[in-house]
Amino acid sequence: MIEIGLRLDQVRGLESEPITKKNLKSVGDDRLIECGATEEEIDFLRRRRVELNALITERLVELVETALVEHGVTKVIPCRLRNMRD
Repeated sequence: MIEIGLRLDQVRGLESEPITKKNLKSVGDDRLIECGATEEEIDFLRRRRVELNALITERLVELVETALVEHGVTKVIPCRLRNMRD
């Protein structure tokens, strides 16, 4: 399984919302560093978040397809994430 995410330059200009106490726990610095986040991205994510639904469908598909190509993925097999996390 390959986890993909958006970089800061990809979300600039999109609608964002402040981090609340409820969602702050899901934005730990250790996890962000593990995922390759830069200091600038970590600083942004300590204060703001961007929902994927802030993207128009075409842009979201473009970002996913680009990430798949970057990782050399040639075939996608849908699965249930619940089973993959156990």
